[in-house]
Amino acid sequence: MGRFLRDNAAVVVGLGLPVAVVVLFLLASHLPALWTEPPGYDLLLEVENGPVRYPAGLVRVEVYVDGDRVRARLHKIDPDRFQRSLIALPPPQQLYLWSHDSGVMREVALAVPTDLDAVDDGAELPLGELAGRRISTSPVAPDGYELAGPAQGRDGLFGLFFGGRSGQLVLAKDGARVAVDLPPGVGYWNVHFLGWVVE
Repeated sequence: MGRFLRDNAAVVVGLGLPVAVVVLFLLASHLPALWTEPPGYDLLLEVENGPVRYPAGLVRVEVYVDGDRVRARLHKIDPDRFQRSLIALPPPQQLYLWSHDSGVMREVALAVPTDLDAVDDGAELPLGELAGRRISTSPVAPDGYELAGPAQGRDGLFGLFFGGRSGQLVLAKDGARVAVDLPPGVGYWNVHFLGWVVE
């Protein structure tokens, strides 16, 4: 074996060096996650999907953070005026919450009234589980994680050579990276950071 290695040193180095570089690269990219604590805060996102026709009628739901509380307001849209308008309306927003415990992204249902005549334009909608929760709009969570953008590449060695995945975002801290799966049909280009649920 030793003689074979001496006689074929150039071949061994030529084959072994690229493999060693790939192994070192994979170790360097995965080791930080072993000693970095996982995320400790839920992530709140908004998704723009265009005007939505609810059973009660055509409305736009506006979601925003006011101080340290998330708010949702209902804006009525006159269907006739909407069809005649040449100006694009701002898209409504759907609210999504990523749980740091389960790693699952789910929609936070917005309670749109079934009778729009009974509510005023701009009325605030209840947010159920998020009512009274404190939201931090800092890009960096209290535990140091931040939303780093879309996931890059694919799993395994192919991740070295291919581009971004539209269905995932990444939380990053000190070299550790945590994938956040988006809901089916939602791409990172129409997802916006709202904040971290800190209380």
